[in-house]
Amino acid sequence: MIREIDHVLIAAADPAAAAADLGGALGLASAGGGVHEAIGTCNALLNLGGPYLELIGLMDAEHGTRARALGHPIGAAVVRALDSIAAGAWSRRDRPASDCAYVTVALRSDDVAGDVARLRRLARPHALSLSEVVRRRPDGSTIRWPVAFPDRLGPDRPPFLIEHAPDEPERAARVRGGGPRLHTLGLVVPDPASIARGWDAVLGLAGWTRMAAGTAVGPVLTLAVGEHVVALSGGGGPARPTTSATPTTSATIRLVDPAGGRQRVVERGGVVLAVG
Repeated sequence: MIREIDHVLIAAADPAAAAADLGGALGLASAGGGVHEAIGTCNALLNLGGPYLELIGLMDAEHGTRARALGHPIGAAVVRALDSIAAGAWSRRDRPASDCAYVTVALRSDDVAGDVARLRRLARPHALSLSEVVRRRPDGSTIRWPVAFPDRLGPDRPPFLIEHAPDEPERAARVRGGGPRLHTLGLVVPDPASIARGWDAVLGLAGWTRMAAGTAVGPVLTLAVGEHVVALSGGGGPARPTTSATPTTSATIRLVDPAGGRQRVVERGGVVLAVG
């Protein structure tokens, strides 16, 4: 069963630097990181109270690494997001090295294989494919997760599923950790209704609620995923020069700080993070 948002993937040319920047600005604790050698990507993680923010980029600039990444659903989505940053779609003159782009979101399931079987019994038109992701930690040890991918990942596509072992120490440490906690993932997309239909077609998530936004972008569609909320609004992202690599989705990640304190908002390219 799908339980909650597991993590939000954000592309950055230098994931470690981006994690240090965002963690320092928002008071988010590091949750480790490592490399996905089979995919050609590396990451740095920030704790969001169990869920986490995954800053992800390519392991290196070699052509072979890029080609390897393009052969994997996650890697291909990361390459497209990095290309959008390099093309200037989200660039800012004051801090271009810190620019980020939304890639996709992973939803936590307690039985990925069971969810895939259930969706196939429901004759969903777009089947998920079972796979596995392996990350090598800095100490050389590895950790594996069962996953299920739609046919393509991206900002305007349905998310993928991931399953954690019940005794996984890294997740247990994130849950116990303090600091701001994930509440809402807001996506500005060209066609919210179409995106919502895609989530339903692939994942059977049909409980979208239409809310009046009171803005020029029109109504907002919201979906409860466990204790988290996904909100889709129209507009297609901030007005930017259009290129073949320009993304059509921007993301706002809203966090709640149990300790209170002042509100903090940071924008890094096509991604906004807000605590308060």
